[in-house]
Amino acid sequence: MTKRRLEQLWIFMLLAFSAGGCSSSPTSESAARNDPATVVNEIADQYYDFTLLRHPEIAYFSGINVTRHDGLTDNSPQARRADEAVIDEMLRQIEAVDVDALVGKAEWI
Repeated sequence: MTKRRLEQLWIFMLLAFSAGGCSSSPTSESAARNDPATVVNEIADQYYDFTLLRHPEIAYFSGINVTRHDGLTDNSPQARRADEAVIDEMLRQIEAVDVDALVGKAEWI
């Protein structure tokens, strides 16, 4: 994954999470899985959780309360490759979303 694509994913996920990460979900579970806004919110939530898990020190700079204070980013080549694989999968999921269905919604940002 190129640095540019990673930056684009980070910006997209940050905006999607802050704009719509807490919206309510539809009553039907199958409808929720097919709703582009719900998909974007779920991926944003996954990215948020992934980021805090893999880079726990970010919580201190973001004002997020954490229960444990013993984590550091694993910056080894193997861990970075694993991180890139997870991010690539999230990017694949985001690219599959019908962006036209998001126009006019907070998740479209």
